[in-house]
Amino acid sequence: MCAAFAHSLYDCVAEIDLIESTLEAMDDEDLSPELRAELERDLNAAIAGTREKIDRTASVLAAFEAAELAAAAEVKRLGARKDRIARQRERLEGTHQRAGRRWPQKARWVYQHAHRAG
Repeated sequence: MCAAFAHSLYDCVAEIDLIESTLEAMDDEDLSPELRAELERDLNAAIAGTREKIDRTASVLAAFEAAELAAAAEVKRLGARKDRIARQRERLEGTHQRAGRRWPQKARWVYQHAHRAG
């Protein structure tokens, strides 16, 4: 019986194939009704376990895809933030440089007097 959590999907399918081929290979004379019933129960359980395995695998793949999309959105958001901060820095640097060229004497005087008073 395929315990879906303990086997790979390949192992689950191989178990189904083995049980199915066993049922097909044995004659009704070799196969008692009890053994046939047991093999059919095992086959049904293996199929159910394989379905569970496939469902869980699909869930994990969906979670990976969602995480990938979220990460891509975060990269885009951080890129936009970086660009916005760079524009703010450039604007402030430009303002600072223009002010320094326009009022160098006044800025020096203010600086000197501010430090004397302190």
